[in-house]
Amino acid sequence: YLVMGFLLITMGSFAQNSVENPGFETWNAGNPDPWAADGGAITLSQNTTNFHEGASSCQVVFTSQDNQYLNSNTFSVTPGDPFVASMYAFDNDTSGRARLCVIFEGADNYYGEYSEDLEEWQLISYEGVVPDGATEAKVQLRFYDVSASWDGDCQVLVDETGFVVDNTVKPEPSNYPTDFAAAASGVSANLSWADATGDQLP
Repeated sequence: YLVMGFLLITMGSFAQNSVENPGFETWNAGNPDPWAADGGAITLSQNTTNFHEGASSCQVVFTSQDNQYLNSNTFSVTPGDPFVASMYAFDNDTSGRARLCVIFEGADNYYGEYSEDLEEWQLISYEGVVPDGATEAKVQLRFYDVSASWDGDCQVLVDETGFVVDNTVKPEPSNYPTDFAAAASGVSANLSWADATGDQLP
């Protein structure tokens, strides 16, 4: 029993965020290291009054209708690993919106959902699998104009970003569905069963 328990522990790994400075808590000379802005018309600043968690968020202001970018550190990935990419955005400006992306080296990128105009923090997330051929990745936050309401600039706050791989070995389910039955109904069949219950479901 001790040997089996040791194997289960060593087979699994703790979920860890690959993004450095994910909550924009650390700033150096006006920049949230190691995040890097790109696009030529984007300004970053630390906002210590409106944040989702921690003590600060990243305030993004862009002044161009060309796409603007905020890139995380680059990290190694393994094809087939399940991951969750995420960010929180506070987008209360109709002039633009933010988007969550994952840029893979050696494979197709992921381009995710856009933020919506809300007077509150919103979670944007994606669950996926590292694609075949990928060797490295980075989280990229993209910022776009909304041409119909563009007024020359846009402000969006971002916080709590992440790229988390979880290879933890899950425990056995508490039980499984039971009492499967099928009853003929013309050319169809009516199926029934009793759902599984318990803390760990299949």
